[in-house]
Amino acid sequence: MTVFAALTAATLGAFLYRWRGGPTWLPAPRWLKLTACAAALDVGAIRHAIEAPSAWSACLALVGFLAAFWGLSRAHGAYMDLGHNGAGSESDWRWAEILLADLRSTPLREGLLLALTGLAATAGPGLAQVLQGDWSGWWLVAVGALKAPAYAIGWGLAKGRRATELGEWLTGAAWGVVVGATLV
Repeated sequence: MTVFAALTAATLGAFLYRWRGGPTWLPAPRWLKLTACAAALDVGAIRHAIEAPSAWSACLALVGFLAAFWGLSRAHGAYMDLGHNGAGSESDWRWAEILLADLRSTPLREGLLLALTGLAATAGPGLAQVLQGDWSGWWLVAVGALKAPAYAIGWGLAKGRRATELGEWLTGAAWGVVVGATLV
């Protein structure tokens, strides 16, 4: 992957993920934002389905897209501050909150929950690629967990709303670079 391709993939990923987060500078229906992000995450599996057409490959690409859409649509807002504003809770992830209830460190607990929400978005498309015979899909699965460090960097550089916006930009950039790398 060239430097230009990596920067382009990072820029596109950052834009799409931040746009999904709901900025007012480019309004669009939520379903459109989620669809664009899910398709971008699943582009590797979609490419495989086009290049080697089969019902299996097409089904994997569809399942990868739907899994990404589902993961991206799950709530994560209560964890974005990584404990800076106290412990948060989301009904979508109550089962995970219960499993992590014994952790005394709120930032660690919320970081793990944020990583889980990232994995929920990237695991489906990544596993679809792996099942299509493309082992680079494992990188896509793993990059979902970088959502937590991306938000931590955001909170290290800024505070409040700006910190979470920066976390979204960084999450999308990391995801974009990995998606671009899996296409090479």
